[in-house]
Amino acid sequence: MYDLVGNIYHITKARIIDSLFVYQLRTDKRDRGSYLTRVTSFEEHQNFWERNYHNYMILWLNNKRVAYFGLVNGDFRLAILREYRGLGIGKFIVEEAKTLIGSNPILITEENKASYNLFVGQGFVVTESTPTHKVLINSEYLHQNR
Repeated sequence: MYDLVGNIYHITKARIIDSLFVYQLRTDKRDRGSYLTRVTSFEEHQNFWERNYHNYMILWLNNKRVAYFGLVNGDFRLAILREYRGLGIGKFIVEEAKTLIGSNPILITEENKASYNLFVGQGFVVTESTPTHKVLINSEYLHQNR
């Protein structure tokens, strides 16, 4: 446990029972047009979660789940409850996740301006762009890939 924005937080490995929390966070209607690119049914989400939950972490603040993050097939996924945004939690998660990501490139969807700005602000650089995604790498490892 650590101190983040004056509160006690801890990070745990995601579990099957975190599925509903992640689904509700992923499908918050207020986030359509930002990072939310496609709404899935809970059944579709549950099937995905059962196959991939081991790739995710949950951030708890004062014993409340407030965010999740993980890396699935090069796609770094991160979401924070709206009422906890702007407190530095995203920056903290990216710093924590740098060891998870290492020198691997990550994908950020083109529409996800918040994640793009967050990662670039934390030292990631764009190495490639496609019509739907930007490929970023931690600048600390950039020289290793040339």
